[in-house]
Amino acid sequence: MAGQAGALDIIIVGYHPWQVFVDQGFRTRVGHLIETMNHTPQVGKLLYVPPVDWPELVKGCQPVLSGRWWEVYRSLPKVWTLAFRPGVPAGYETPALVAELSRKLGFLNPVLWLNTPLATPYIGRVGESLVVFDAVDNWLDHVHYRGVKKQVADGYQAIRKQADIIFTVSQGLIKVFAGSRGTVHWIPNGVDMDFVQRAMTQPVPPDLRGLRRPVLGYVGTIQERIDTRLLGYLATQMPTATIALIGPALGSIRKVLARYANIRLLGLRHYREVPGYMRGFNVCLIPHVVNSATESMDPIKVYEYLALGKPVVTTRVAGARRMQGLVYLASNPKEFYLGVVQALQEPSDRVTRRILAARSHSWRQRVGQIMACLEAAKRKGHPKG
Repeated sequence: MAGQAGALDIIIVGYHPWQVFVDQGFRTRVGHLIETMNHTPQVGKLLYVPPVDWPELVKGCQPVLSGRWWEVYRSLPKVWTLAFRPGVPAGYETPALVAELSRKLGFLNPVLWLNTPLATPYIGRVGESLVVFDAVDNWLDHVHYRGVKKQVADGYQAIRKQADIIFTVSQGLIKVFAGSRGTVHWIPNGVDMDFVQRAMTQPVPPDLRGLRRPVLGYVGTIQERIDTRLLGYLATQMPTATIALIGPALGSIRKVLARYANIRLLGLRHYREVPGYMRGFNVCLIPHVVNSATESMDPIKVYEYLALGKPVVTTRVAGARRMQGLVYLASNPKEFYLGVVQALQEPSDRVTRRILAARSHSWRQRVGQIMACLEAAKRKGHPKG
């Protein structure tokens, strides 16, 4: 699958091993963007670079290039993936390796796309013609990066000074990059409509079919952003309903939720299985706490819930507030409970309205917006190398 004449080559430096995540059943924003870019004529070639401190080779794949500490795989027709072996020595010159690999793979004046503020050492090191930063969270507020806040803050400062384009997943993140040298564009998350529509024929999984109804469901990692007090209130107010949580439960949250007999932690499911579970939910939930961390997020699940036509009850997190009129918004546990009651009684004609609304948020459209921004910046000329 070749790109069109003048197509852009892209090097993405990410915060997780993308191909491993895909194989394990996870999908993140960057994973959806990569898979969509693979079918986008304006994209020539793409190389994905994971963190050097997250070594994990891709199982069952034959490398097309390899070295002592790394392997490169052809993941998709246009996409190559770098993976690191365990034991990479401290101070390993990853930017120099990536520059060498891009030359071997025939990349021409690539776009350097950073997914993490910890990747700024790549800037100016890989022969890039543009520097792009894709802000998916405010990492200064993220629980997993509390130990490296200074490095994150320094990375953000470098991005403000050196990035040509900054994409933000939420409007709240635009403020974080106020005063930046480059242009800032709000590109929300989206939905793979083709995947979701194909999944409409999936049967509801057996472990969900056997649960007492109605089933109120959530899909995602069960971690700090989950409002356990809200879920506890909902479980108490609706003792004959089942609250089904699909995803890995992290830390002590499993013990907290296990106190409620009608909250069921069903564990991680592969992405290809998830729509079947969503189809089996009577109401889809987004029970996130509202704080500075969640204000920077845009939950992908809200788009996927809507694409299946499901009623959605959510706290007033940033991404959900934009969907007012399509979802039930709640400011406290009582409002959340009342929203669920209303959702269970709503007329069936709202299903089609939600599906039609979701179609305007496809990943294909998001990548179209992204490519328009990249091509405009190239025309203006932002030479880095």
